[in-house]
Amino acid sequence: MSLTEQDAVQPASKSEVSNKNFATARQKVIATSLPRKWIVYSLFWVGFFFVLSKKISDAIRLRRDLQNAFTLHRRGSLRVKISDDFQIPFSARILGAAYVVMPTSLLRSKSDFRISLKHELEHHRQGDCAWTFWFEFLVAAFFWNPAIYLWRRTFSQLQELACDETLIGQMRISQQDYGSCLIRVAEAALIGRGLHGGTTCMISPTECKSRSFLARRIKMFTHHAQASRKRRFLTPIGILSLSALIAGAFVAQAALKNSKAPNPGKPEYLQPIQALVNEKLDQGITRYNASAGLAIVADAKRGTLLSVVGINKGFDKAMVGDWPLSYPLAPASAIKPIIVAGALQERKTTPDELHNCEKGSYKYGDTTFHDYKAFDFLSTTDTIAASSNICALKISQTLGPKGVQRALQNFGFGGNGALENFPSAGYGHLPSPDGFSDPEYLGSITLGSSEKTNFYITPAELISAYVILANGGKMMKAISYKQSGSPVELREVISSSVASKVRKMLSQVVESGTASNLKGGEVSVAGKTSTGQAKSGQWVTSFIGYAPAENPSVVTYVVLFDPKGKAVTGSSTAAYVFEDIVESVIPELGL
Repeated sequence: MSLTEQDAVQPASKSEVSNKNFATARQKVIATSLPRKWIVYSLFWVGFFFVLSKKISDAIRLRRDLQNAFTLHRRGSLRVKISDDFQIPFSARILGAAYVVMPTSLLRSKSDFRISLKHELEHHRQGDCAWTFWFEFLVAAFFWNPAIYLWRRTFSQLQELACDETLIGQMRISQQDYGSCLIRVAEAALIGRGLHGGTTCMISPTECKSRSFLARRIKMFTHHAQASRKRRFLTPIGILSLSALIAGAFVAQAALKNSKAPNPGKPEYLQPIQALVNEKLDQGITRYNASAGLAIVADAKRGTLLSVVGINKGFDKAMVGDWPLSYPLAPASAIKPIIVAGALQERKTTPDELHNCEKGSYKYGDTTFHDYKAFDFLSTTDTIAASSNICALKISQTLGPKGVQRALQNFGFGGNGALENFPSAGYGHLPSPDGFSDPEYLGSITLGSSEKTNFYITPAELISAYVILANGGKMMKAISYKQSGSPVELREVISSSVASKVRKMLSQVVESGTASNLKGGEVSVAGKTSTGQAKSGQWVTSFIGYAPAENPSVVTYVVLFDPKGKAVTGSSTAAYVFEDIVESVIPELGL
């Protein structure tokens, strides 16, 4: 055997064996560690993309909800919207646009609406919405770290405390008003749906359950008020007030979980009439396949509310209790006779004056207004009878924005009307012309639209205004059926002569106008048709008027929400329900 062959078959040395074993062990360790590392990496990326996909999905739903919400006001990149899908006001910033969404329930309280809106606008001023939005992506990246959720909550609480400090300090909002508003929003948060990620709100459902933070906020702005008075000693009254605020918050939260107490301010109605109206309204809702409806019947002479009925079959969750007295509505064409009455009172027009209807198309400012028919010239009377948008707008122009505002204020829209202290009743929102161009303001108010100006009324306001037209121009204090005493005349809004002229116009609506289908009924009626749309696009039809036409005894208002059919108008739906109601009510009253 050669030397080379002998060397080849010699056994390996101990050092060589040791090196070989080390290399083998190292390869095993590497082979074991690589899968573990990739498992960790894989789990991280799976978790990251899962959380991120949820955030993106939530952002898409948020954008959809913002699009579905009704726009109250728009200026620059800011959009103030209203929605009945949420119970808590919140703010968001998406694609450069700033949004504030207010729940419809806040429309019932001007003070709460104003305070909540200022709070959400302050979030935008401080840049909170942008920070909150980007924080959601940090949560996706660090989803595995429990500290990120604590940081997010702490960050959110600091934002709220900063807003509280600014509003009470710089904007001079009363601590009592602010605290009361905060508690009411907290109550709503406990029963409302959760909010989208990346949004800021006055108080979240999670924070409501943390009594310590709610108490901390109240203590914080109370302390601020004390410091502004040079840190005087707390008086017993101050201590009691603070205790009441905090205790009120806790009691309110507990009350939501217990049985609901009856409303002590609930008005009482004439029960036989209430039963009749409920029956006829329910039949009308079924006949026209509507999602909701309301009917109010009032004594034309005294202003007494004889019946208030609201039936909700899934149209709006806010339709609860005596909602027909305070539900926000765009009045549509029903507001036109009120504006015409104001123009007649100020001698800006006459019943026979002709107005150019521009053959159905009229550009005013940046907006082109249309009529459903190409009218040429119409008198003031025929403008109401035919419900011409363009000619009604021409009449509004004779008054000007301030004159239109004054006319509606005189009738009690927006406050200082017949509804003061009436249980469950509420006022709408009559905006000031300031900040709007003449075409924007007059176009919105005359057509009874909430678009651009956030103009809306409540059914109680509108029926009180038509009582003024029916009784000769006097505003009567609204009273419940069982309230004793003589009718209370608050003031004369228009002269009896002007009221008589407008009543003739409303009679013409039935004689030859948009409600001529009611002509020849068992009871002579007069009134005004209206056809509009809800914020979500559904039709809202109505008829408001009185009977008998020659000597009004009752004023009745009927509204149908989302009626179905080929031709959905006030005359083809709500007007027939109105007729059914008055033909049943008047004999029952012995009139």
